[in-house]
Parts: sequence; C-alpha cells; structure tokens
Amino acid sequence: MILIDFSAILFQNIYGSITACQPVPQEDTEKYILKDFMPTAKGFILNYLFDLQQEHQYTYGPITICLDNTRNGNWRSDLFVSYKGSRAEGREKSPIPFDEVFKDVDDLVYQLKENTPWKVVSVERAEADDVILCLAKQYA
Repeated sequence: MILIDFSAILFQNIYGSITACQPVPQEDTEKYILKDFMPTAKGFILNYLFDLQQEHQYTYGPITICLDNTRNGNWRSDLFVSYKGSRAEGREKSPIPFDEVFKDVDDLVYQLKENTPWKVVSVERAEADDVILCLAKQYA
C-alpha cells in the first residue's frame, strides 16, 4: 500500500504551479485568480500520482490517498491550543485565495474518489499523517 499525504502534495504543487505560471494578483483584492494557476496545480498532482503508481504499484501495491479532515477542529488543538495558530492569519495575508482553492480541491478529491481506483481515506478531526500512522501500524 502506498500511503499519500494529500495535503503535502497539494501545497507543494500549488506553490510549484504559482512559480511555473507566475499569476498576477488582482489590484482590488491582491489575490491571484484561481484559473491562472490551479489547473496547473491539479495537473501536477495527477502527474505525480500517476507516476508514483506506475513506478511503485507492483512493489508496494495500490495508492491510498490520506486527507486532512479538520473542518470541525483537530484533536491536536484540544491538547495544544496554539497548534497551527498562525496559519489562518498567514492564509489571509497570502495572495493565494485559499477559500477558493479549498473548494476547488474538494471537487478534485471527489473526482479522485469517483473516477480512479485509488482509495481515499479521511477521519474526522484528524490530519493525513495521523491516518498514515494508523494504517501503517495496522498493515505493516
């Protein structure tokens, strides 16, 4: 089983697509226009997943995509109040329109679930690395 932290590849490829596409922020909002970089990011993500599958599936098995599911909070925040506390402020200041990006990514995840052979795993209030740890322990 190949366990993928989807958030890690998502952010890596969003920033990579911005470097590749060099979108210009809108003057009124100082945010990038989603269509100027996000299709490239999605292409990068899909290419990464297909390359990984082609190179490693016969040795390690199928891909399992692990998602963060922290819309209703995170168990770590219950223990450490300031866990990732500055992320929201950083995202607000960023030229990347993260609210739009996350809606667009929801559609991509839906398409991955419906149109690929890959399993997509999400556990409420957990991050992908939590899911990866549990699956690795269970199936090692």
